[in-house]
This record gives sequence, structure tokens and C-alpha cells, in this order.
Amino acid sequence: MSPSRRVRLSAIACLFVTFSMAAAAPAGAQFSPFADDALRAADLGTDPLTRSPGLAGMGRLTFVGSDPHHRITLWDFAGNPTGVSEADSSSTLDLRPGAGGASDVNDLLGTSQVRQTFAAHGTEVGYEAWKRQGDLAYGAIGNLGSAQVDRPFSDDVEHRRTLSAPWAMPVLNGVLPFTHSGRTRYALDIQWGEERVDSKYLAIIHNAGGDFISHDSEELDAPNVLLPQSYDVRQIGGGAALSHVFGSALTAAARYEGVAVRIHGDDQGKRNDAHTSELRPYNIGEATLIGHVGSHIDWGVDGRGWRSTSEESWAFTISAGQGVAPLTGRGKLLEREEEGSSMRTRLLWHGGAFDFGGGINTNYQKVTTTPPSVDDRSSFNYFLNTVFATSTADSISLADSVVADVAKLHAWDGGLGLAWHLPGRRGIAGIEYHRSREILDSETGGQGPRPISWDVRTGIEFGMTAALEGRAGYQFRWFDLDDFTHGNEYRSHLGTVGVGLHPPRSIWTLDLSYGVSSVRADFGDPTEPRGTRQQFVSQVHWAF
Repeated sequence: MSPSRRVRLSAIACLFVTFSMAAAAPAGAQFSPFADDALRAADLGTDPLTRSPGLAGMGRLTFVGSDPHHRITLWDFAGNPTGVSEADSSSTLDLRPGAGGASDVNDLLGTSQVRQTFAAHGTEVGYEAWKRQGDLAYGAIGNLGSAQVDRPFSDDVEHRRTLSAPWAMPVLNGVLPFTHSGRTRYALDIQWGEERVDSKYLAIIHNAGGDFISHDSEELDAPNVLLPQSYDVRQIGGGAALSHVFGSALTAAARYEGVAVRIHGDDQGKRNDAHTSELRPYNIGEATLIGHVGSHIDWGVDGRGWRSTSEESWAFTISAGQGVAPLTGRGKLLEREEEGSSMRTRLLWHGGAFDFGGGINTNYQKVTTTPPSVDDRSSFNYFLNTVFATSTADSISLADSVVADVAKLHAWDGGLGLAWHLPGRRGIAGIEYHRSREILDSETGGQGPRPISWDVRTGIEFGMTAALEGRAGYQFRWFDLDDFTHGNEYRSHLGTVGVGLHPPRSIWTLDLSYGVSSVRADFGDPTEPRGTRQQFVSQVHWAF
């Protein structure tokens, strides 16, 4: 197994420590460049269940199962804030503490030692508070989260990143003025978020047990001083949405969001200072249809599209010693264009003691990177081309130059599920099948990788007393990190347990979920790459 494959296996664990960064549904898009990339690499998103610890404890069912925060409504399914006022009949407050951890290792050949290829841990506290007064609702949804991610950089050096990403979205929702039917609703929202990523390099600890990266050790110099090692990402924006109820069979909604994302990179050393800066504006449009067919079928379709055009600049300086002019440069780094679209669908059929559900989701993203022209003397590429001839730059490790590229991502996932309501309303048991595929196509790298996966998950919820519910679940997953090549196949086993405490006539409820899984290579490799994951999700709900 090559080192690159070990790194890709370790990327799977990122979800369990960075789910707090990007998993904000249903509150709309979060623009978190670093955490979102880690989530996509992980391909194990828990985003649909961050508000549903009950389903998380049932093997992470998503198409069937009973949960008040996972219904096919404008707010719970599509994240459209025009549905906040109708999501509940009373004012509510939800707190969602969570935590996760992960570790990957492989054997060192010819020894009894292991090498740790990934280590991470993180915590989060999600919150959601709504005041409902008749047809008017207002409040906010948000999250506080942090994580630490460790990966090997070389045989003796590890790369450690610490991330924090608080965000909040206040919402005002009500019936549109001067409409007499009360069927047309509006919503106004403001989005704020800030992601901080600090990066440093440490010596890998070597002891009798092997090589480990999860402990503090001697801090080393960054391998490249020309580019920043820490980033600050701030987003601010807002939007407006309208929805209209055409009848009991159909509700339609439309939404526009404008968000400005400022990405600032910084690296200040004893002799050097490097900066990058980019203002990335997003324009996002969304359309949603929610419907019913009779009293047995619920369905929903939600589509989004977005565009962004931005320019990134750079600045660098390093001292060449006393009495010598410093080496400096500043100018244009690149131009970036992004466009994308996504669609989510879901259907649920109620047939007596059985429920049948399913859905298909798609995602498309295109990013075009354009470097400055070759005659631009302020460009980063020109600086790299000429700095090697500078006598004061003899100890600088040069970065890669910026190249023109067009990268396209196409992805889809879907599945089916069946649930059985136990006699006497004592609980529910369900089983689901999921499948996904993703492919990246770029002008510089060609086609690939193409990750594919499938899984089977099952879970049960059983009422033990009038106030206490027990939950358990299991998931088997097989995935290939690149279907174009061999030796990338893995399998995982996940077990979950949970409890729900819902005292009769009480204003509060409590739900807890815990999951632990193991991941192993599904191909012959003498180093036996393997990993473990753990995740805790909880929710305290008050209704006033």
C-alpha cells in the first residue's frame, strides 16, 4: 500500500471531528473552505442527522423513522426559513452538544510496532431558538465547534491543524403583509460565520510502540515560508424567501441569498511574513416544492444554484540579514470562478403498519482557476520564476506555481428504506440501502478519482416505559476511494445505541446517541491499514 493511500484512508476520519464545522442543515449553505473539503474527503456525512439524534442512534436511518426534526417540510427538509413558524406550534429551544474522535494506524513491516496515520478529535454545541407568536416567528440557529486534525507530513514530521468555526443565522418569518389568505409567507435572514484554521508542524514521536502523531512534541519550522499556514475565513450575508400554500397538496417556495466570504491567509515568522487575501462573493438561488398525495404520500424537491467570481492577492517579505535589503513581493495570485447546483428529493409513503421511503440527491460544481498573464511582473508566478536568481533567497523552499485549470465535480447519492411500526405503538424498526458515486474531472489532472460506496443500515426504537425509549442500530459500508484503480477498497462496521427521555406533560425532552465504528482495508496489504471512529450526539429540547 502506497503512502498516498494511507493518507486517503485517514481522510475518512475527518468527518467525526469536523462535522460541527459544516453540518448546519437546515439553515442554508455554510461557506467553510477547509472544513467542507475535509467533509467531502470523508464521504461519511452526518449532516442530515445533526438535528436528529434519535435517528443517529438507529443506525443513522435517513429515509424512514420517526423524528420531529426530519420531516418533509420547508424547514426540516429544505432549510427554507419561511417554514420556521409552521415547524412547531409553540416556542422552542434546542441545545445539541456533541463530540467525536478518530484514529488510523497501520503495521510497520518486520516489527510489532504500528504507525499512526491520522488522529483527530472535536466538540460542538449546536443551538436553535424560536419565538412563535401566531403567524410571526423569529429567532436563530447556529453552532459553536472546534477540532484538531493530525496527519503525517513526512516520515519524521506531522502536520497539525486546529479549527474553530462558530456561525449563526437569525431569522424573521411571518405572513406576507397585505395578503388576505394568509397562505403567502416571507422570511428574512442574516448569515454570519467565522472559521479560524491554525497550522503547525511537529516532530513525530518514535517510541517502543511505534510512530505517533497525536501527542504534543517539538514544534518545527514550516516547510514553505512563501505561503500562509493559518487562515481566517469570515462570512456575512443575508437573504429573503417567499412561500405560498396552493392547497393541501402543494407548497412552493423561492429564496435568494447573497453571501460575502473573506479568506485571509497569514504566516508571521521570525524573519518572514506571508499573506494572501480573497473576497469571494456568492449569489445563491433556491426553489422548493413540498407536496402530499392524499393522506399517505409525502414528497419534497429542493434545488439550489450558485455562482462566484473572485481574485486572490499575495504578499511576502523575508529578512536577508543585517544591512541587506529584504526579499519582498506582492501582487495578483489568481482569478477564480465557481458555479454549482444541487438537488435533493425525498418521498415517504405511509401504508398502515409500514412506511416506505427513498430519495436521490445530486451535486455539481465547476471551479475555474486562471493565473495572471505571463507579462504581469506583480504575479506570484513571475516572482517564483525570478526569485531563484536572487542571492538572498538561497534558503527558501519554493512553492508550486499557479496553473490554469478547470475542475468539475459530479456526484449523486440515493437509497430506499422500509420501516415497520411495532404493534401497540411500542416502537419502529427500519432498514435502508444507500449508494453513492462521485467523479472529479480536471484539465490538469485528468479524470478521477471516482469514489463509490454502498451501505446497508438498520435500526430499532422501542418504548421501554411511558417516558423512556431505547434505540440501537447497525451499518455495514463498503467503499472504494477510486474506482479507476485497485487497492482503494475498504469496509466499515458501525454500531449505534441511544435513548430518548420524554416525560409525559413535561416541557422538555432529552435524546442521546453514541456510535462507534471500525474501518479496514478490503484488499491484501501486509500493513493492515485500519481505523476507529467514535461520535456522540445529543439534544435537549424545550417547548414553551
